Amino acid sequence: MQRIKTYEKNIDAMLHGGFPKNSTILLSGPPGTGKTIFSLQTIFNNVKYSKNNCIYFTFEEKKTSLMEQWEQLFPNNKQEDLKNFEIISIGSEDISKDTITEIIDLLTLKKTSLVVIDSITTLSYVLPSKSSSHENMKHSLKNFLYLFITKLKSIENLTSICISQKEEKDSDVMARYLVDVIIDLEYNSFAGGNSRFISIKKMRRSSYDENIFPIQIVDNQGFKLIM
Repeated sequence: MQRIKTYEKNIDAMLHGGFPKNSTILLSGPPGTGKTIFSLQTIFNNVKYSKNNCIYFTFEEKKTSLMEQWEQLFPNNKQEDLKNFEIISIGSEDISKDTITEIIDLLTLKKTSLVVIDSITTLSYVLPSKSSSHENMKHSLKNFLYLFITKLKSIENLTSICISQKEEKDSDVMARYLVDVIIDLEYNSFAGGNSRFISIKKMRRSSYDENIFPIQIVDNQGFKLIM
């Protein structure tokens, strides 16, 4: 089976070699657990080491904000490593009924290997709300998630990371049924200290490590799993 690596050796070991290629991944967790950093690191590593075409769609942050986060973590990053990478920032006010079609068409045109959707929570609430009454929102949300994730799966050789805010239960729970892989990030406080954890809850077509592991975010190294 072909894999998409994260290029963080312990995470790839937990995934038994990486994400299955052409899978849809739900990266779920509350704020502060490292979802954006995990996704940025994975997509940058794939651009740098695999020379894959990668796109990061953000509906919550500006492109400059994401680049600042990356530069703070990896100050020695070289611009020439990013030639196959694009960040596309779409504000909530610019999301329309055509946004999904535009995203799918662009991913197909660019022959994208890895895409990050940050976040599916924002997209799934803003878009149905623009076209539905309050009473039909939940039904529209289900239809949107089914349609969007199915279309992502239909693109040849595309692996998708969909970021989800775990406390937004409607979108998160619905997406869990549809995706191929679920990665949960958790954040706990113990004795005045803060700890983050990662676990795999689901991975179709592959075995995986079912343990829960602590994680750290380290300057010049990024997202690190502690085994």
